[in-house]
Amino acid sequence: MTCGDMGCQLFGAYRCAISVKNAALLIHSTVGCNWGPLIFHMPSRVQDFRQASSVMHEDDIIYGGETILKEALDHMLIEFPANLIFVLTGCVPELIGDDSGKIISNYQSEREIIHLSAPGFKGNAYDGCLSAMTVMIHQMKRKKKRKDTVNLIGFFSDDDKVDSDLKQIISILPKTLSLNSIFPYDTWDNIQNMPGASFNIVLEGFEAVGDLLMKTFNIPYIVIRYPYGLEGSRKLINLVSRAMDIPPDYTPFKEQEQTVYQQLEQAYSSVQSLQGLPAAVLGPSWRTGGFIDMLEQELQMRVVYQTDTALEDIDKETLQLSGACVLFGNSFDKEIARRMNIPFLAMTYPVFDRISISDRSYCGAFGMVNLVEDIINTVLFPR
Repeated sequence: MTCGDMGCQLFGAYRCAISVKNAALLIHSTVGCNWGPLIFHMPSRVQDFRQASSVMHEDDIIYGGETILKEALDHMLIEFPANLIFVLTGCVPELIGDDSGKIISNYQSEREIIHLSAPGFKGNAYDGCLSAMTVMIHQMKRKKKRKDTVNLIGFFSDDDKVDSDLKQIISILPKTLSLNSIFPYDTWDNIQNMPGASFNIVLEGFEAVGDLLMKTFNIPYIVIRYPYGLEGSRKLINLVSRAMDIPPDYTPFKEQEQTVYQQLEQAYSSVQSLQGLPAAVLGPSWRTGGFIDMLEQELQMRVVYQTDTALEDIDKETLQLSGACVLFGNSFDKEIARRMNIPFLAMTYPVFDRISISDRSYCGAFGMVNLVEDIINTVLFPR
């Protein structure tokens, strides 16, 4: 289980459902299943409250939770005007055999409702992500293909800096392309239009989603790493251009690149001091792969320890002996850095102890300036 998989299947299904911008969520389970994932979602989206819980108690476990599910759905129809409601069923209703699907079907005439079965005992968060995305894809219908349109796949609303990162990614895509949808971080209408795209750009780690869309709607795809740094941006431009059989357009990127070099020159001696610095990187490989490329290729740092194992499976002795002088990971990993007495920078999911509401991206050309600035401040001027 990887750090990206931290948590049970419900966490992953929740991430997909809450990413659909105009949908509401009902979590049919105990109250902890509601508040747990909400903690990860809320730091940068305090006003984006679109969920409720059936709050199952002991009596519901003994006598069944179908009645309380009906009551919760009745309240959802009144309190949330959303045209789409996701109902996520956790461990308890699945274990006691609630026929949640039958209850939900009785409400379909009043609102579109999608049932996501997500008991924690059936898998981890990554499994929940893929399962929920699969259910959403099966709701889609064939569309007439639109030339030079693309979908971006693998972005979630609770990814740290997702909005600013997406702006940077979109800014360097060929200008002849039109963005069709971002999955699952988009409106439901846009997501349902995904089959009309001529191409999919899939983040590493979500190849299964690309495969399913290829088999179901005949949409070809390429797999990209999260585009950190100048080289990561160039790779994205080249991959997309080759796949779409169009000449690479470096014009927007060249302008950004020039600005980046001018800004980094101001911190030349500090950037030089990072060369050879041993670092440890914890997190899912599809997110950290491009980050490690940037550290090693562009900053000449040495990644001496990396892992995508879960927090409890990290070989802390090996990490301690690695000589790492800085640790990159998620909010849970901060405690490891504290015990090792080394600087720490959060850069992968989940980040729940820092808000992200500005345009300070970490990916793309301009994002590299922000990232290098934060790395220098973290390493050279730790608080």
